[in-house]
Amino acid sequence: MALSLVKDPPEIVVCGSGWYGNKLKRLAEKLNIKHRFLGFISEQEKYKIIKQSKFMVFPTDIAGFAMPPMESLLCKKVCLVPKIEIMKEVAGDNFEYFEHGNIRDLANRIEFLNNNKDY
Repeated sequence: MALSLVKDPPEIVVCGSGWYGNKLKRLAEKLNIKHRFLGFISEQEKYKIIKQSKFMVFPTDIAGFAMPPMESLLCKKVCLVPKIEIMKEVAGDNFEYFEHGNIRDLANRIEFLNNNKDY
């Protein structure tokens, strides 16, 4: 997990649930990463959480359109996404990008966003 490579990492907040939820939670605990797994939440609560966050990370491996990055834009929050064609087509320069599949680059971008007060 990229956060284990970040000096003074932010807390991660995961909303929703799925087959990966328990696996991610166990990994966060194993790596001693501050985390909250909230499960399903209301639309109102989701937007409240996004607005309170410093930024969003959406490290998808799926090369399709996704709503969470758009929701971060709606809330005027930076969203860090993999540099894949669909993300560049959808939002151009409105996202921050990391090299797809490169955990070190993802960690570096998280650390940059976490420590940069301009974001």
